[in-house]
Amino acid sequence: MYKREVSLPVSSWEDEVTGIIEELDDTPSRGFNKEPEQFLLPAGIVTVALSLVIAFIIFFGLIIRKKDPESRFAKWWKEFLNFRKIWIAGIMKFLYVFGSLLFIFGGIALMIYAIWEGREQGIMFLVGLGVMIIGPILLRLTFETTMLFVGLWENTADIRGAVVGAKQRVEEKKAVAPVKEEAKPESKQEESKPEA
Repeated sequence: MYKREVSLPVSSWEDEVTGIIEELDDTPSRGFNKEPEQFLLPAGIVTVALSLVIAFIIFFGLIIRKKDPESRFAKWWKEFLNFRKIWIAGIMKFLYVFGSLLFIFGGIALMIYAIWEGREQGIMFLVGLGVMIIGPILLRLTFETTMLFVGLWENTADIRGAVVGAKQRVEEKKAVAPVKEEAKPESKQEESKPEA
């Protein structure tokens, strides 16, 4: 068939393209036609409700449950969620070493800068030396204060473990003692029977 060319004036063609682009800009790329506020409130409510339900299940099913779970994975989660193992001690030790090295190398860098630049050489050199010496000392005192609380917790956990272990041993001995007493009278009765 015969194709007929239609020529539009330039201004109407530009207006048409601009209108199409504006329509495309108003439409979100993922197809969600609502404003963010209309999405965030229901999403927040669902998130809070789901988190609350799962937290109740984990809390009552695993954390406060007296009997330990049988699987190693569940035992690990129970210990983790009950804070029986404290990770902060290891993290604090790493941060102390890292921070001390930052102060030492930073102090050395300031001293090298003082020598290299030559401006206010004495002051910068002393500042670098002070950062290198005083920085790790102040950091040590800060971390020791924090580690005191961690040490108190660890010692309390050790004492609790010793007390619980001692109670279990006492209960085991009490349970074994009646069995031994019951066995002794029977053997005495057999010995006291006259032989025919």
